[in-house]
Amino acid sequence: MLFFNPLDWYWIVGGSGSHIIPPDTEPTGDETRRFASGRNQYVPVDDATFVAWRDTASAMVGYDPSTRIDTETNLAAVLEPYGITPNFGG
Repeated sequence: MLFFNPLDWYWIVGGSGSHIIPPDTEPTGDETRRFASGRNQYVPVDDATFVAWRDTASAMVGYDPSTRIDTETNLAAVLEPYGITPNFGG
């Protein structure tokens, strides 16, 4: 079972809808990078730490569990209660 950990999670910013992409559906958001709350910065999708997290999580749930969120402003609002002020410039 995979548990959401806001201190070590990945987000696709600019995305809409469920993080599970139905077949024959175009994903939304920037698929080239993820915002990593554990490092408080964007990382490319080929980042070794992200790939290891994604592969481990995918083995548990059957898909990439990165969460799609529509804006950086909304992501900041999600992370603020956990004491994270996102560094979107990095």
